[in-house]
Amino acid sequence: MALPPIAASNDTIIAEVMKRKRFIVKVQRSLYASANAAQCLIYNEDRSLLVQFPLDPELRRAMGKEHKQFWYAYRRGTELHLDGLAPEQEW
Repeated sequence: MALPPIAASNDTIIAEVMKRKRFIVKVQRSLYASANAAQCLIYNEDRSLLVQFPLDPELRRAMGKEHKQFWYAYRRGTELHLDGLAPEQEW
């Protein structure tokens, strides 16, 4: 599942995090939608990767009724891809 390209304020940190081939991120759905558009927050454990995207229909279906899930992620070019559910994490 591809998400829009990442726009980061600190490109160096993002580049370092995303050099890893596959990593775990938390995908957290917003509890309240602003401007009629639900959002999701995606971040890694140390929050060196922290992005917010509109919650697209495919991700909404994949999450079901869950408000947060852990996913495997990887980078292809400037896009962040979610690559299946990861085990529950303690963070």
